[in-house]
Amino acid sequence: MFHKEINGSQIHYLDVGQGPVLLFGHAFLWDSLMLAPQLEKLSAEYRCIVPDLWAHGKSGHLPQTTNTLTDMARDMLGLMDALNIDKFGIIGVSISAMWAAELAVLVPKRIKTLILMGAVIGISSEQLHMFYSNMVDMALSEGKVPSELVDVMGDVLLAKKNASSMPKLINYYTENLQKIENEMLADILQMCRMQYERRDILDELSKLTSVPILIVVGNQDLTSLGDPSRIDAMQAALPQSCLERIENAGQVLTLEQPEIVTEIIESFLVKSNFS
Repeated sequence: MFHKEINGSQIHYLDVGQGPVLLFGHAFLWDSLMLAPQLEKLSAEYRCIVPDLWAHGKSGHLPQTTNTLTDMARDMLGLMDALNIDKFGIIGVSISAMWAAELAVLVPKRIKTLILMGAVIGISSEQLHMFYSNMVDMALSEGKVPSELVDVMGDVLLAKKNASSMPKLINYYTENLQKIENEMLADILQMCRMQYERRDILDELSKLTSVPILIVVGNQDLTSLGDPSRIDAMQAALPQSCLERIENAGQVLTLEQPEIVTEIIESFLVKSNFS
């Protein structure tokens, strides 16, 4: 794993494979493990850059200048600039799909393709906004991730069928929640706010007709999608996009259905002439 200083903080990242560059982004409170099956296959043909999000994995604190998803997109662009990478594709999951969309709007001529997984690009639903807002308040009061959040996320993280057959994934995630250090808690909570207070950039994203977009969602993803009709609305608002729904998958679709997700990504990269 390598590191670069971006805006006064250290960002750690994987850099594997050779060829056209793909910038990956993992989900909130995860790490690059959730993309391991895709990296194993795609790194045979592409150079894969996988940063740990701020306050995740081995990356450092959230920079003081990073207060929104737009700011985070600029941080990731700073990493690509530091690596002297001009044009690249992006594959983002959950919060990383959100900053990926912001990055595409920020520098559309540098983005060759955009794959958005497990996320609604638009304002957060009122229900999810209230849920996460309450959890942030509880965490600030208790000085740790609330046990209620640990329990809830463990229950809804995977598709129902997978929850019992993949206990190691749930354990890995919940243990990470419980191990969040006090000094990183404020950063984690700020990143949570970035998600549920995000702006609606669908209109701006819809104008990037030269950027092929793939939307991939698990058909049982409850943590970020809520109302499935919101995905249909998002896809309808992005005429340059196509949509793939993954059966028997929730938020962690990359690990729940690794072969299917990887095949869909590979096929899309070929169809979009990514090279």
